[in-house]
Amino acid sequence: MARHDAVAWSYARAADARGVEIHQQTEVTGFLRGPDGSVTGVSTNRGAIRARKVALATAGNTSHVAALAGLKLPLVTRNLQAFVSEPIKPVIDVIANFPDIGLYVMQSDKGELVIGGGADPLPSYRQGCHFQTFEDTVAALLEIFPRFKSLKLLRQWGGAVEFAYDASPIISPTPLGGLYVSTGWYGGFKAIPVGGLTYAHLLATDVPHPLAEAFLLERFHGLRLLLEAGTVAQR
Repeated sequence: MARHDAVAWSYARAADARGVEIHQQTEVTGFLRGPDGSVTGVSTNRGAIRARKVALATAGNTSHVAALAGLKLPLVTRNLQAFVSEPIKPVIDVIANFPDIGLYVMQSDKGELVIGGGADPLPSYRQGCHFQTFEDTVAALLEIFPRFKSLKLLRQWGGAVEFAYDASPIISPTPLGGLYVSTGWYGGFKAIPVGGLTYAHLLATDVPHPLAEAFLLERFHGLRLLLEAGTVAQR
């Protein structure tokens, strides 16, 4: 089990050590365009930033950010929530995943059970609890582990996750010259190391990485979708 915040800040420190500028509290408000309509940078609440290439990696807000450039992407955004119980003695030393009933559970170093399930059934940017999803997840937990019925939950949270229409990622140039996108990473915390590698390859060479050739935007023209059972089952 890896701590998400620690991993994110490790990436940030490594990027900073290699000369990457990281601007916090800087909101993108629009895109700069050249005479031919290509993207030449971004405008922000702190001024303009010009660039030969602009890469979108904006997680649950990709649809909104892309719309600032007049670009509509084949995405659906839903809320994904998780729950944490009170600490108990060690009882689970693996991640127990039951996709058929919409449940995963693991135990943190502090003894808390981390519990989650599928995304909310309807498109949403909410970050609160969708009670039906909460109830279904807890019912699945008690079906597998009846002894946990006496546990108290300490906190709950949710966040926006993006699904492409075929539930597989998108790593691609866009129809707008100079603008690229990486999105659709449902469950991306575990997949994003290779996602970052293949995206960097595309940005540096303008050629899709061999591992990511199937994940271009053009697959949605003519319905050449990636129908992988392990992902579309989550739709």
